[in-house]
Amino acid sequence: MRFTTLSFLLFFLAVYIVYWTVTGRARLIFILAASVLFYSTWSVGFGLHFVFMVAFTYAIVRWMRITSSNVPFYIGVGLNLANLFLFKYFYLFLELLSDVSGSSIFDALVFNKWLLAQTGYDSIILPLAISFYTFVLVAYLIDLRRGIIPEKHTFLEFSVFAMYFPHLVAGPIIRHSDFFFQLKDLHPEKQQIVRGMFLILTGLVKKVAIADNMLPLFSSIFQNPGSFSGPANLLGTASFSIWVYCDFSGYTDLARGMSLLLGLELPENFKAPFLAKSVRELWRNWHSTLGTWMRDYIYIPLGGSRRGEFRSQMNLLATFTFGGLWHGAHYPYILWGFFHGLMLVIERYLEIASDRLGIFNKSKSRFITGLSDVLKIIVVFFVFMIGVAFFNAINVKSAFVMIGQMFTFAKGMPAPNAETLLLFLVAGMLLNGLQKVKNWPKLSDRTAFTLLFVYGFVVVYLLSKFAPGGKDFLYFQF
Repeated sequence: MRFTTLSFLLFFLAVYIVYWTVTGRARLIFILAASVLFYSTWSVGFGLHFVFMVAFTYAIVRWMRITSSNVPFYIGVGLNLANLFLFKYFYLFLELLSDVSGSSIFDALVFNKWLLAQTGYDSIILPLAISFYTFVLVAYLIDLRRGIIPEKHTFLEFSVFAMYFPHLVAGPIIRHSDFFFQLKDLHPEKQQIVRGMFLILTGLVKKVAIADNMLPLFSSIFQNPGSFSGPANLLGTASFSIWVYCDFSGYTDLARGMSLLLGLELPENFKAPFLAKSVRELWRNWHSTLGTWMRDYIYIPLGGSRRGEFRSQMNLLATFTFGGLWHGAHYPYILWGFFHGLMLVIERYLEIASDRLGIFNKSKSRFITGLSDVLKIIVVFFVFMIGVAFFNAINVKSAFVMIGQMFTFAKGMPAPNAETLLLFLVAGMLLNGLQKVKNWPKLSDRTAFTLLFVYGFVVVYLLSKFAPGGKDFLYFQF
């Protein structure tokens, strides 16, 4: 069930009514049952598989609490990562072997024929949200080993944490510190309900009115970038940037809004990323729960910034390359991660050089400072656009063709639907800027429901005019 379908609306209404009817342990049992049902609507088999992984990980948790040995930890993390590797990265592994050896024995088609003969399935199918739930389970095991989860959680609490349906499919990636303490007092305040409804309405605008309408308008540019002009490719990458923001941020708004209605606060995942004045700030504000996960469980264990400037930057480069691999078992994703890691490294060394030389000393002129900030925002957004050429590329060659067209302002076909795309770009940027408002929406008790009613009316009108039909959220595939 997608969040933007009628079937999910009916599902959530039923869940909401029953959820607040029952109390105590029964409420947790019900939300777990609803979460299992929600996931199983995509695949009953993978729903059972997910339940098994949660039960297995909890058994490891219990084992870790009664022994000083590291054996259960390595078994728990190892099986979770092996599960992720098998379903998500096995074909990339075959591709690497094929490319290195040049042998056709590692061809995916050969493997699929063998798999069909042995099992009746013609390929390995990627379970929904496997990357997200693997990171949640692995983080819990690591934090337990580090000694930062002193409290013992029941199997029911742990299962709700791992399978809680609002965040399940595409994040945000929650940690134990985000979630368990809230289970002690599930009682939404008026402000939570209002904020939740505002987030849901905003998420619907981003996803349904903007993202679902944008996607068909620029897809042809990525299919054949060499046929389109440089400006057309620029518009294509800018459009994808706004589209993926509205798609993913819209999903997060819906997830957080529904969770607030259930009395639980999920962490923010986006904080006006396209107003960032540095690449570092961009990645603090874009999919921030993934960024903090990589920082705490990859960058810091590699040594972080404790072993000198050069080692610190190489750790950063390795972390972002891994982040690209997390997004997909595809060479362009890996290059995308490497590219952004490289941009962060270059930015860091430019900052060191400018500090030593005093090149960019703070101006006392508000105009100069403001102009400098605008230029920084444009440059950072352009860096994001270059990365998009890798992220959404058919293959590596296509990505470099697109970048070449952009930098040389090459001749070619103009962008289709350019005027409409520009309008969507402006709308997306305005919604991005709205996230700069702290604790939005923060309303007085007297005006909250009046403004909510007016906003709801406007959103319903927009959806009636611009809803093209539900499409899957991009991050469902991760």
